[in-house]
Amino acid sequence: NAFVDAPEYHFPYTITNKEVDIVVDESQDWHVKQSIDFDVQDPYCFYSIYPEFDAFWSTRAEVENFNASMTSDSGRITSIDGEYLEMENPGVYHVDLEYTIHTPILVDETLDFIFVNGYDDVITENMSIMITMPKLRDYKIRFGRYGDIQEVERYTTTIDEQSLQIVSTMPIQPAEELEVSLEICKEDYYRPTPLWVYLLPL
Repeated sequence: NAFVDAPEYHFPYTITNKEVDIVVDESQDWHVKQSIDFDVQDPYCFYSIYPEFDAFWSTRAEVENFNASMTSDSGRITSIDGEYLEMENPGVYHVDLEYTIHTPILVDETLDFIFVNGYDDVITENMSIMITMPKLRDYKIRFGRYGDIQEVERYTTTIDEQSLQIVSTMPIQPAEELEVSLEICKEDYYRPTPLWVYLLPL
C-alpha cells in the first residue's frame, strides 16, 4: 500500500469539548454562553472568539455585553482586539464566552446557525448545544461533510415545547459542518412600544 508510510496529518490544536447555551427571552434577545476546552500541540495558536451571528445578516443585529474569560495551566492566553485567542504555548486551555445578540425589530423568518464551520481545520471531540425559547417551532439539523450533511447517527437530540438539545456522539472532523435552522415567528415574542412613539406630535 503506497499510503502506509504517509505521515499523519498534524493538527495545531484540538477542541476537546465545546458547549453552547442559547436562551431567547420574551423580547427576542439572544443570550449566548459558550464554554470551550482546547488541547494545544503547537505554540502561538489562534482561535476566533468573535460572536458568530451570520444567521442575523439581514436583521442589523448588534452584539451587546460581550465578555471573554480565559484560563490556562500551560502558558499565556490573551485576547487580541476582542476577536481572537492567542494560545502561546502547547497545553490545555479553557475559555468562557458570554454575550447578547439584539435585533432592532422582531425577527420573523428562519435563521441558520452554523455551530461548526466546514472550513475550520480542527477536530471537535465533543459538542453540546442547548437552545431554549418561548416556543420551539420547526427546526432542521444538518451534520456531515461536503454537502452530504444528514448523518443523523452522529448526534442525539432532546426536545420539548421550548427547548432543543443536540449532543454529538462522535468527534466532528475537519470539513464537517453542524448547522441548525430555526423557524422564528414574531408572534411568539413581545416588545413594549417605546415611550417616544406616544410623544410624537399629531
